[in-house]
Amino acid sequence: MAQWFGQLIVEIFSGSNLAKMDMFSASDPYCLIKVTTSTGTLIGSYKTNVVTDNCSPVWKELYSLKINPMDVPEGDITILIEIFDAEDIGKDQYMGEITFTISPDSGSNELQDYPVDHRKKKGKGTIRAAVSFISHDIQEKIKRDKLDTFHTEGEDLDIVMGPVLLFRGLDADTKHYKIGILFLVNGENGDNANITINPRPVTDIKKTHLLQHDNYHLWVYDYATMQLDAPYRVKYSLNGSYFKYWIPAVHEDPRFTVTSCNGFHEDESLNIIRNHPNKMWEEMLKHHESECYHLCLQNGDQVYADPLWSEIPQFSEKKYEAGTPAIANDETTYTPEVDHLVSEFYLHLYRESWSGEFMSEAMARIPNIMMWDDHDIFDGWGSYIPSIQNSGIYQGIWQQAQRYFCAFQLGCTMYDLPEATLGGDHDSYTQVYDYGSVGILALDLRRNRRITRVMTDESYECVQDWIDSHTDFNHLLVLSGIPVVYNDFSAVELAIKGSGVEIEDDLLDHWRAEDHQEERTKFVNMLLQYAQDTITRVTLLSGDVHVGAAGYIEGYNHGNNGNIIWNLISSAIKNVPPPSAAVQMLDVNGGVVEKHKDFKAGLVRFPDERRTRYIGERNFLSLIFNEHRGISCYWHFEDSFRPYQIYIKGFEDGLHAEVPLHDEGILANVISAIGNIGKGLFK
Repeated sequence: MAQWFGQLIVEIFSGSNLAKMDMFSASDPYCLIKVTTSTGTLIGSYKTNVVTDNCSPVWKELYSLKINPMDVPEGDITILIEIFDAEDIGKDQYMGEITFTISPDSGSNELQDYPVDHRKKKGKGTIRAAVSFISHDIQEKIKRDKLDTFHTEGEDLDIVMGPVLLFRGLDADTKHYKIGILFLVNGENGDNANITINPRPVTDIKKTHLLQHDNYHLWVYDYATMQLDAPYRVKYSLNGSYFKYWIPAVHEDPRFTVTSCNGFHEDESLNIIRNHPNKMWEEMLKHHESECYHLCLQNGDQVYADPLWSEIPQFSEKKYEAGTPAIANDETTYTPEVDHLVSEFYLHLYRESWSGEFMSEAMARIPNIMMWDDHDIFDGWGSYIPSIQNSGIYQGIWQQAQRYFCAFQLGCTMYDLPEATLGGDHDSYTQVYDYGSVGILALDLRRNRRITRVMTDESYECVQDWIDSHTDFNHLLVLSGIPVVYNDFSAVELAIKGSGVEIEDDLLDHWRAEDHQEERTKFVNMLLQYAQDTITRVTLLSGDVHVGAAGYIEGYNHGNNGNIIWNLISSAIKNVPPPSAAVQMLDVNGGVVEKHKDFKAGLVRFPDERRTRYIGERNFLSLIFNEHRGISCYWHFEDSFRPYQIYIKGFEDGLHAEVPLHDEGILANVISAIGNIGKGLFK
């Protein structure tokens, strides 16, 4: 018989229709877990939080207990889950119980609804729970599996970029952990690459030819390995070069890294940091050695296509730039020859951007989820007037930009999207992932973007349908490349609107632009409502603005602390950091709190010795989830020995706001005065 050597995991998710114990209100239930041996010895106990005034409580709590043969020499163990009604005065009232008896080889179990028993009468209601025992014998299974290596027996190819790991999803039923290996080949025979994978995948290898330009071919090899009850590393090779990536255990808390802005507007920007453009990717690899990141969430501007205006001769000869008015009436420049040059531009842009030292290694060792922003197309895409946005030149570039985005970042063609693409009747590349206790919603803010909208009504309906059907998450991460909480530039926007000033498209591009205010309010309220209804911590992840920052939204519904949403901003991992004077100017109105009828929002100061709101150095973000349903958030930034940290708490009933938001420094009328000055300057 197997020995008790491993980890017991008890998950208490929720209760339904529990007994009403109080005369004038619903019950205040909590669970008490007791773990005993076959001889009755108590070896562990745990108490959940109290959920007040609720006969259908949601706890979403996890209890973990290490067990060894000294604790339990033999026999089964019993897990007793008692439900009590908390009382302010007197003894807590017993409501019922459920009981599990397990052996060392019981393995993992899914959440199920169990009827509540009562010692003296018929029990009422159900408890949604799961009990699992993760035996350390699984380590031996992993060792055995690693003796079995898959080998394509292919040939060594002229691979000019890659491998890049793409995360394809996690199947909760089969425990298949799905990965794509992306690579660019100079020449034919990409379907016969020399690849090894250890341990052997549990599915066949699917080989897909994604794109061809001249003699270059982009391929992705898709497969799945099994997620087990213990973490392990997959070792794979391409052309004899070996890499490893981590597969988390079934109940393991995730560890992610978040990036944005991996490039430069123009080549001359590189001169500023020529000595080490990929320094922060190097830092990420160092932290990966200890943190063992499971995913890298790349949140926009993975490439910078802005130089296409100077590198395509037919554009540079006419002195065209993004937003040049003459583009609107030019229906002759975009010829098949130009289309070929634009395709060539994007091909070499991806190839060169993703082949840099350290970045290429990071993308080969950490599976990626990527969603584009404007620079993946070109600066300000979607925020130009209709006559320019719909011009022949813009639409021709757009077709090539989305073709390359689909191929390189999503690992698909425009006509065969990955299974993670949000379904429904809408044109969008929004991606959704169920990563155990964490949901990931990567919003496409570019495909349907216009001056007056960020996403279509159909897209919002599809997002609403998806989150409504996924209520079991502890966390929902929402990737919004543009920050939802940030400085208010509306006064400056008003001053220069229609003036043709270069930064106008940047101002119109932000969520807080005047034309997006109503949509932004609808979006924030949708997330607040979901968080409150499902007891899910919602966190927004953003980039774009070339600084690190932390925004905070507090809804006015105080039923639980679902009224709190953080907006974590990490930018840029590679682009040139802003001048210190520019960061200081941001701070002029960075302390102004937005007071909306449904919520208030603002930027918070980092809890460090500088008490700053902004990280003006290049940076990336680490998200380390824990067993308390919290997230430790670390901003790693250039030339710093210690990261900035913010801790996002899990749900605690009765806790409303964690950070006081109040106006600091410059008042709103001063900001308005600055806008009036700007209006005079740009007339």
